[in-house]
Amino acid sequence: MRIRRRIAERITRRDDAEFRRLRLVEHINITDPEHEKRVQQLHAYYDNFVSMGGEGVVVKLLDAPYILGERSRGTRAWLKLKPEYGADGDIPRLDYVIVAGNWSDAATGGRSARLSKYTVAARCAHTGRFYAVGRVGTGYGFGKVKEIHDKLIGNMDDYDPKSRPAWLDGAWHPKGDNRPDKIVRDPFKSLVLEIKCAELVVSTEYGSVGRTFRFPRVERVREDKDATDISTLEDVRRCGERKRTVAQVGGVGKKKKKRAKPTRKVDGVRRDQLVDVEGLEEIRAASTKPKVFKRDEFLALPSAGCEGVNRTALLTIIAEAGGGVRSAAPDEFDADEPLVVLGAAGDGRLLMVTSYAAIGYAVLDAAWCAECVTAGTRLAPAPRHYLAPPPPRKLAALRQEFEPVWGLPRGRAPAVDELRVCAAHARAHRGAHWFYADAQAEGEGMDAALAAHGVTPLTRVLCPARVAVAPETACLASRLRLYGAVVVAPEAATHVLADVWACAPPSGVQVVNRAWLDECVAQRRVVAVVPARHAPPAVLAAPVVPRPAPPPEAPAPMEESDDDSFA
Repeated sequence: MRIRRRIAERITRRDDAEFRRLRLVEHINITDPEHEKRVQQLHAYYDNFVSMGGEGVVVKLLDAPYILGERSRGTRAWLKLKPEYGADGDIPRLDYVIVAGNWSDAATGGRSARLSKYTVAARCAHTGRFYAVGRVGTGYGFGKVKEIHDKLIGNMDDYDPKSRPAWLDGAWHPKGDNRPDKIVRDPFKSLVLEIKCAELVVSTEYGSVGRTFRFPRVERVREDKDATDISTLEDVRRCGERKRTVAQVGGVGKKKKKRAKPTRKVDGVRRDQLVDVEGLEEIRAASTKPKVFKRDEFLALPSAGCEGVNRTALLTIIAEAGGGVRSAAPDEFDADEPLVVLGAAGDGRLLMVTSYAAIGYAVLDAAWCAECVTAGTRLAPAPRHYLAPPPPRKLAALRQEFEPVWGLPRGRAPAVDELRVCAAHARAHRGAHWFYADAQAEGEGMDAALAAHGVTPLTRVLCPARVAVAPETACLASRLRLYGAVVVAPEAATHVLADVWACAPPSGVQVVNRAWLDECVAQRRVVAVVPARHAPPAVLAAPVVPRPAPPPEAPAPMEESDDDSFA
């Protein structure tokens, strides 16, 4: 944080025109050695800033590293402090009817090609007309987006500013991003949303109302109400005129009474990423299933899951199997009681995964948990289960327990399914994995052993080719053997697999690139070499000149003889 702050200060001091508009936000450094004084200084700064209309403050540790995707619950490095939504009456939840909508900007996902942002309105108790108050686009997931879209789209027309419905406020003239794509045809057939917000601020964007939302969020869809039951303009104006209160932070001020069960609301954490630790502990205590993970504690990343099992179901399975679940990593890493971090296949390059692995945690694929539960015992994690390289001590143990070609256990015969999964993982990751040996021979009979279990249906593709590999293609030696080729020296080969080949190949040997190998696998046979497609670049640029034939040997001289005849 200190380094990034210095960089930001250096950038803002530059005289370049593009940097003149950059300004650092107001900040203070709280370094008092006494905890209570630090809290009081933070509270005073927070109260002063919010009372002037600020949204809140962000508290960061100066020595904390920047970790992409992590928030306060995961690293405890920074916290966002702001006045809460009106859960205790600061800003009550009001009901509004949807009167217009905008298409989602998402190119993929559950929101794409659907209406996801809605303009909502309150009703005038005297005239019965509807007055737009603001737009809302948060508080519901992909499933709710689809549900609302399907219910509304049949009651909507394209928005035309020249033909405004009679039931809508005539002073509302949306422009720019506030201009809707669709408008409701009949508001009494529309949906009612219960919305809460930080406050209702003065605004001229929404016509006669004079106020709009700040940080709105949908609480729920009110299926029990229609447009006649929504909040009125008087309700909106009365709420907007209420004095904004400042939330207490840092334990300063009047203490709140303890509740029987703490709330699940956490600032900065999505609701679908929260972990009900107490509920999972109850499941753990009541479960009668085998205690597979009775000595383990787990932290599930937001992406954790495997085939048919999402994050919530995974945590339930772990609790039923006796495992403990944490909502955040401890403040300090303890090597004697390591925490198992769970992710999903394909997360190996995520910064969140590599950061946990760098600290010393074992970051495993969630499929390992499913395999352990299916087997009814805690299996030792294999190399294919690790999403990032483990610590050096654990890596040395893995190299002793598992062979480096396929990642199979050394001390026991693998089952058919295990063999099939390990072979598939090794083929997919060989050449870019921290464990597998790329150029090491698999051992005699390995090809036949795999084929006997149906693991390699393409083992005869390259038979009877004899292939030599160059240094840059040595990682493909295992793949060549799987396809039935014999890996030999260039002098005894029929083909040399290389990315670049500048020297003359041995007589009768064809130099090919990886495209030739891909075509052989696709056509299930050894294809003829086409130089335009299969020869490496250097071979195409400099054709090989055939070696000249050796000169004929001179005939041996004839011995002189006194005999005149040529017998």
